[in-house]
Amino acid sequence: MKSFKKSWLALLICTIAMLFGVAFTACSKNAVDANDERVAITVVGATENESLLEYMQTLQSEGKLSFTIDNGMVTSINGIYQTTNTYWMLYTSDSDNANAAWGTCEYENQTLGSATLGAESLKVKEGFIYVWVFTKF
Repeated sequence: MKSFKKSWLALLICTIAMLFGVAFTACSKNAVDANDERVAITVVGATENESLLEYMQTLQSEGKLSFTIDNGMVTSINGIYQTTNTYWMLYTSDSDNANAAWGTCEYENQTLGSATLGAESLKVKEGFIYVWVFTKF
C-alpha cells in the first residue's frame, strides 16, 4: 500500500511540475510565428516603454529570432536578407501606431496597418502583434 501511495504522490508532483512549466513558458517572450515571408511577434512580458527593437533583441538573445540592422533599418530576419527590390516591411495591430493608407497585411483574421514608426522608436504594447513581411517591389 505504501508503494501505491508513493507512486500516486510522485505522479501528482510530476503533473504539478509540468503544469507550472507550461504556465511559465506561456508567460515568457516566446510568441514568435515565422516562415520565409513573415515573422509575427506577439508581445508577452514587455517592460514599460520597451521599443520593438529592444524586444526583438531579447528574443534574439533567447534564440527565438535572429536579425541584422544597417543604418537603423532591419536588413535581415532569420537569415533572409533584403535586396534592391525586396524589403522587410513592418505592420502592427496597434492602431495608435499604424496607418492602413500606407498598406496592410492580414494575420490571424486581423488586418494590420503599416507601422508609422521604425523598430527603434515604436514602443511595444502587451498583447499586440508586430508583423515583419518580406515584400518584393
